[in-house]
Amino acid sequence: MRRHPDTGNSYAVYRRFALLDQEFHDTLARAAGRPLLADAVHRLHAHLHLFRLTSAPGAAGTTIDEHERILDAVVRRNPERAAETMAGHLRSSRVRHRTDTASQETTARPRA
Repeated sequence: MRRHPDTGNSYAVYRRFALLDQEFHDTLARAAGRPLLADAVHRLHAHLHLFRLTSAPGAAGTTIDEHERILDAVVRRNPERAAETMAGHLRSSRVRHRTDTASQETTARPRA
């Protein structure tokens, strides 16, 4: 889980990042010992892939940093910290996505 993908804009780089991001979330969900959570994360793959495709360029580095903090809490067997850092990761991912989507919509609008 500590393999770091390159950060760049090519599809090959994105593909590697997306696969490792998916693996990270799947592994955490299974490790939590919650079958319903693991199943839900698995069923969200298509939605998360679309989310990743439309996420802010250059977000991989921030995502990797967030994953490292989550993993650190898990390795230290600190479930409260792991839950807190995962919640923060999900919130910041949503903010990155919304901010990038808003900027794309602004630049895509025809000027009057």
